[in-house]
Amino acid sequence: MVLIADDSTEDVFFLTRAIESAAPRLSVVGTVRDGQEIIEYLNGEGAFSDRNKHPLPDLLVMDWRMPRRDGFETLEWLQQHPFPQLKVAVLADSSGTTHRQEALAMGAHCFFSKAMDPGALIHAAKCLQTECLKGEASPPV
Repeated sequence: MVLIADDSTEDVFFLTRAIESAAPRLSVVGTVRDGQEIIEYLNGEGAFSDRNKHPLPDLLVMDWRMPRRDGFETLEWLQQHPFPQLKVAVLADSSGTTHRQEALAMGAHCFFSKAMDPGALIHAAKCLQTECLKGEASPPV
């Protein structure tokens, strides 16, 4: 089960489509717009309190640059509030790829560049299904 966190509805749409077509073992259970909503979702707070509608994900795919709490702040929070079964994949635009090592050191399992053509997006979805959920090394940017 995958939770996608990205403030771009277009990026969420294309990532969801790629996961649905290329990673059949994954299921998108929800989308949120920022790091604060990630925390609320994981804690089952507010609009996310019904665990039947909002189950805990196995994989969080989040944008590095989000409003309210960015990827760095969200990874910091996850270090203080661990979810042992949760794997984290970070997506970053070209300016954010300089944070790859930092994100991996803070507990992210995978790191992808958002500047992807459709073929690269399909490849990323396949990697999410295999490497990230197994906790293997991060695929190349």
